[in-house]
Amino acid sequence: MPWTGKSFAAKHNHSLSGTKATKAAAQATAMVKAGVPEGEAIATANKHAKGSPKSHADHMARLAKHNTQRDTGKALGRSQSTVSRTLRQGFTKEGE
Repeated sequence: MPWTGKSFAAKHNHSLSGTKATKAAAQATAMVKAGVPEGEAIATANKHAKGSPKSHADHMARLAKHNTQRDTGKALGRSQSTVSRTLRQGFTKEGE
């Protein structure tokens, strides 16, 4: 089904608006035309429309605002001390 930004946002992701909704609609439409199932195309477009963190350190900092360092470490598969060091010293790679 070909979607417009407005129709995609109204039916599949109410938090999208403007350019993000238009890009998500275009991506989902292209995927469906390429033979991908509609549900998978919608899910993929929604996932990519939300954006991703700029770096691992940014992601860790964002998580740490809402969680303890221990919980953040568990979510990322890192030790609490690694999370603490990364947030305190701003490392982008382990061991630097």
